[in-house]
Amino acid sequence: QQLFYMADQIRVGLVVAPVLGVILPVWAVTRRFPLGFRSQLLIARPRFLMTLYVVVATAAVVVIVDFIYGVSQRFLNPPADYVEGLKELKPDGIVPTAATFLGICVLVPLAEEIVFRGLVQRIFSRNMSPVLAMLLAGAFFGVIHLTPQLLLSMIVFGIFLGFLFMATSNLVYPILAHALLNTFSYVQLLILPE
Repeated sequence: QQLFYMADQIRVGLVVAPVLGVILPVWAVTRRFPLGFRSQLLIARPRFLMTLYVVVATAAVVVIVDFIYGVSQRFLNPPADYVEGLKELKPDGIVPTAATFLGICVLVPLAEEIVFRGLVQRIFSRNMSPVLAMLLAGAFFGVIHLTPQLLLSMIVFGIFLGFLFMATSNLVYPILAHALLNTFSYVQLLILPE
């Protein structure tokens, strides 16, 4: 993703980087395991009632995370390159809008959840208590977002995603929750002025 950002192709990177950098390599490796990609990463068909619970819980957590982010912005000025990156993401046509949505709301959540819950949290869980694994994977998730304004809010959201994964043993629910948060952020990007 950073390579695309440096080449001034941030929107292309949102689509290509998750696929080539995470989804395809993990699929290529895990499909060779006896359980295969879906079973190895604990991806199962979601249940309707649990999906409703996840949507409602995510909506509540998104309000909390957005509040934390707002408070963080009051105390820490966003870096200029971060603000410029957000401005570049604001789409101005059908194709850019669709590509940005696909990247932000579908592919990035899928790739990040494969990494942080499907791999990192599960590896941590093999070596420590599931709760500590959830907390550490959530903290790691927050740290990789690389801006002080996002740190605390993304740690909180990462812990929530880890809890969903720990409680359900199904990667689909954290992917769904992550996609909902990113969709909320995407809508903000579309409707809020610069």
